Amino acid sequence: MTLDELLAATDFEDLVSSTKRAFRPLSPLIDITNNPLDALTILVNLTEKGITNKNLMDRTRCKEKLRDDKWWAAVLKTAQYRHSHNVKFPDIRSTGTIRTAAPDNLPAYFITSSKLPNIGWSYSKDSSDINRCLFFTSEFLWAGQACCLAKALADSEHPLWKALKKLGCYENTKKQAVKALSQIANELTDVDLTGNYLSQVSFPDGQDSYLSFSPIASQAMQCFVYQSLEQHHRQTALMSFDRAPNMGLLAASCGGRLRLIETKPYIKDKRHQCISKQANWLTKEAIRAMEQYLRSEQWLATPIKKLRHMTTVKSDIRAMINRWLTTVTKTDVLSPTALAEQLNNDIASIRIVEKYAYQPRLTRLFIQLIESDIENNSSKEERKPAATSQYLLIPELRICGGSAMSSSVSVGLFSMMSLYGFIHAFERNVHRVLTSFTIDSFAICIHNYHLEKRGLTKEAIKKTKANKDEKEKIAPPAIYDDWQFDSCISLIIKTPESKTISTDKIVALLPKRFARGSIWLPIDDIQNIATFPEPFTAIQAIKNPLGTWLSFEADLSLTSTDSLVGIAVNRRNLWLTGMGYQYLEPPTVKPDSLRDYPHAFVENILGYVKSQPVSRATNLDDLFWCYQVKPFGVCLLPRSIK
Repeated sequence: MTLDELLAATDFEDLVSSTKRAFRPLSPLIDITNNPLDALTILVNLTEKGITNKNLMDRTRCKEKLRDDKWWAAVLKTAQYRHSHNVKFPDIRSTGTIRTAAPDNLPAYFITSSKLPNIGWSYSKDSSDINRCLFFTSEFLWAGQACCLAKALADSEHPLWKALKKLGCYENTKKQAVKALSQIANELTDVDLTGNYLSQVSFPDGQDSYLSFSPIASQAMQCFVYQSLEQHHRQTALMSFDRAPNMGLLAASCGGRLRLIETKPYIKDKRHQCISKQANWLTKEAIRAMEQYLRSEQWLATPIKKLRHMTTVKSDIRAMINRWLTTVTKTDVLSPTALAEQLNNDIASIRIVEKYAYQPRLTRLFIQLIESDIENNSSKEERKPAATSQYLLIPELRICGGSAMSSSVSVGLFSMMSLYGFIHAFERNVHRVLTSFTIDSFAICIHNYHLEKRGLTKEAIKKTKANKDEKEKIAPPAIYDDWQFDSCISLIIKTPESKTISTDKIVALLPKRFARGSIWLPIDDIQNIATFPEPFTAIQAIKNPLGTWLSFEADLSLTSTDSLVGIAVNRRNLWLTGMGYQYLEPPTVKPDSLRDYPHAFVENILGYVKSQPVSRATNLDDLFWCYQVKPFGVCLLPRSIK
């Protein structure tokens, strides 16, 4: 929309509100190319507090301000506090200035502000200057390009200077303004960690040390998400903030009510696994081989052909036994006779093959093949995972009051990085009793998930009297909105080596915090902690049949916030969440960084996680997550994505 079209379609009574809305960071850019005089008049007069509809287009008022040195000093001060990333979100006590573009080096299935235009860089510093900042920091279209006066007027030859001179600006004022604006760096990171309220988190750097990160909200991402959610109320979650002007112009322009993308797949009645009791060791070939072996005395064939066929039949039965042995624990303790009895018991429990159980000829063959297998170690390769790795099951952990805000623009599932933080904290705790313990990867099953908007309301307090004659006043309560979740999850942790840790120690070493909430294991579920030689048996050992496993949706191309919202609308089985952190700067040593680790300001990487049940055909590499250090930052991805 052009400014002329806006003015023609706006009633006189709504002039101030309409123009403020048109120039706010959360609205599509308005084109002022054909009417720069009216645009500049509006921007100059909007810096006045309490401007009326009658005075908004008053060029006399505009001229007075353009010739006032104090007015120029006040508005020029705000030009240096344009932010690409707002350090005051969500804590308005934080201070600093960040003006930088995130590098565009992400895969197609991830998105940050690096894939968005560099607009929405609005003011954030002092609430008393929230009106004065409109002149230099409001963005618009000029000759088809996104622009703001803080950048445009740094060029002394820019056509907008001619318009300002027509409105009454002095040449000397122009020179001083150009000099001041040209000294403002296009990119700047000026944030002191000392005495600041910025949060810091630490993650491994892949080289036996750690990095400290401060996640910062991208104003461009918040701006475009707000616009993309305009017509999608079901996918919109509101986040309200008191004292929005203290947070900045972007929050103030929507009354402190920011829109976030909400995703919440339905998992209440879903079963997390459909693994058949007829395990993969019992195949059609194995059933046919047992049938033929029992009828071998009736074969009509030459001795040579009979011998060849018997070799094939025994080979199929041997392969079945090898597969079955991989599902059995304590094979070294049990004798071949006991193992054959257990195999007969498993066969008898399956209806379609129960007639083959406890057949004397087959039982003797089972014992013979099991003895041969143990002696010759013929099944070494198939049982290798059981000998070299193990899967630790920690079932039905309860989480209460965890943060459901995975980023500054997404609500729903907890951040996947908070999940890794819990896993890594558990690994560090285990190192106290077992220094060689390492975690290769892990899988998570969510049994239930409750999302709710909760907030902390500070109690009303009495204001102190300035004068004795004044009446006591009560300050209104401050509200801090928050989205939280309660959940029940099960974890399967893969370790590269078989290690024995007692159940009591595992419970004692579990971290007590998860995503800023509390996490614990009920007493009744402590006995269900166990280790397994292969993942399918661990999955089947989870007593709660309901839930879903988390996997990553890599077959997506996230190029804009419209694509983000479109996927949330059309694919209800996906969760949008934080998958990692992208560097806004190289990690460097800074004063007061967390534990003196190299520190970097980072932006949340967003991606989609899908819910998936497990069957025998499931690729387990899609379910097991591992931490990865990339050139663009750190992230959590399944093993199937390299």
